[in-house]
Amino acid sequence: MPSAPAAGDFLVATELLTDPNFAGSVVLLCEHDEQGTLGLVLNRPLSVRLPELVTGDELLGCEAPVLWGGPVKSDALHALKDGAPGPDAVEVYPGLAFGGQLDDLIDAWNEGIEVRFYLGYAGWESGQLDGEIAEGAWHVVRSRPELVFPERPDALWGQLKGELDPAWRHLKHQPRDPELN
Repeated sequence: MPSAPAAGDFLVATELLTDPNFAGSVVLLCEHDEQGTLGLVLNRPLSVRLPELVTGDELLGCEAPVLWGGPVKSDALHALKDGAPGPDAVEVYPGLAFGGQLDDLIDAWNEGIEVRFYLGYAGWESGQLDGEIAEGAWHVVRSRPELVFPERPDALWGQLKGELDPAWRHLKHQPRDPELN
């Protein structure tokens, strides 16, 4: 397990994290430096599709789902794209881009490239995340590309928790909301 967080790592909420914004969450760290940390919650699907948030000819039938990325600027749209970063995007790690121009992201989605859209993001000031990790609120785990775009985002926390602690393996296929089980 990593000792210090880095861009590209997952934060997996521990059972000690009771803040409803992050309880049971998996966050991908997109940027992490001395200024602070920015990440996206990967496992909170919304019942919204992109055309409900964005209008314009560039959508061209794009019915991409939207996930909740975090509590900061929850009306701002962000994206993760499989592949190299295009204009206005940054490389999280080789083969994964954060951000980009909306028309390029929609084109990629329409071409069958993995793209996920998020409303809001998770953010920490310098040193804040390190404090939360030291308090036991988060496990820091090296991400795996196949888990950045999970087929069932709502089951991601249970899967990773089960890998970290065999006593939690029963959660592997359980959605975050038990009523959906």
